[in-house]
Amino acid sequence: MQNEKYRDTLAANFDYAIVPMGWKQLQPQENVFVTDPVDDWIETLSRKRLPAIAGPLIRLGQDHVPDWMVIWEHDFDMLRELAYEYVQKVVTRYRRGVAVWNVASGISTNSSFTLSFEQIIELTRLLVTQVKSILPNARSIVTINQPFGEYVARGRGAVPPLQYAEFVTQAGINFDAFGVELEMGVPKPGMLVRDLFQVSCLLDKYGALGRPVFLTAVGCPGRWLPDPSDESDGRLDPSSAGQWRRPWDPELQAEWMEAVYQVALSKPFVESIAWSNLADLHHTMPGGGLLDDMLRPKPSFQKLLQLRERFRRK
Repeated sequence: MQNEKYRDTLAANFDYAIVPMGWKQLQPQENVFVTDPVDDWIETLSRKRLPAIAGPLIRLGQDHVPDWMVIWEHDFDMLRELAYEYVQKVVTRYRRGVAVWNVASGISTNSSFTLSFEQIIELTRLLVTQVKSILPNARSIVTINQPFGEYVARGRGAVPPLQYAEFVTQAGINFDAFGVELEMGVPKPGMLVRDLFQVSCLLDKYGALGRPVFLTAVGCPGRWLPDPSDESDGRLDPSSAGQWRRPWDPELQAEWMEAVYQVALSKPFVESIAWSNLADLHHTMPGGGLLDDMLRPKPSFQKLLQLRERFRRK
């Protein structure tokens, strides 16, 4: 987003920003990098003294791998080499403007490549080590993007999320925190509605691994019907993913946010929480933004400001 009001709203009301640095967007063609939008945002955040969490750098979901990578679908050595090169270039370019690196996400799902368990762990180790070799003092995150693990039922060598998290913890990989994504309310893998008890139990499992937890993407719909303007072009129908208390609307979105944030903030190992979409512009789920498409605040935006004021450190 290159909108000045969007930037000012972000800088005035939040403590940090998530800056997507997806492989597919930054390297749409082999040996071709498109970095101007990210350059502009990193410069803006630095100027406004707002810390940035960058990434995920490598996200191996079907919608996030560059199209030109399809020819290497069964070649792990080439995947490893290309991912290594991409991370090296991005981290080197933005080394001065990023506070925390979200290195990898979705590797355990095995949804785009057929990797063995050993290759999944090796790739995670390689990517984290690459960041640390360039910036030894940088904080790095390994993210679980479908933490409830339904993807395991699809087979293809997928690794259960908690097993993956336990193994990268025990394998001596030098990362600093886990990232966990909690988007729900749409009919996509891992995004069906759960109750608060399930969310609380899930967080406790990751907290027991001894690393801080960053909730890098928390979100729910703000409407009950499909949204033609979201990233799916209206293909996501919230009514097909279950409901929480009643059909989704802007007020319920704010209620859900408050409930989930209070559960998460009650956990001493949860270090930060980021809402998925600032506005209903290129948003990932129907009505998922804190602002509407005209950048007007919704009830969820006001609720988040109240929560921030209540819980922020004095």
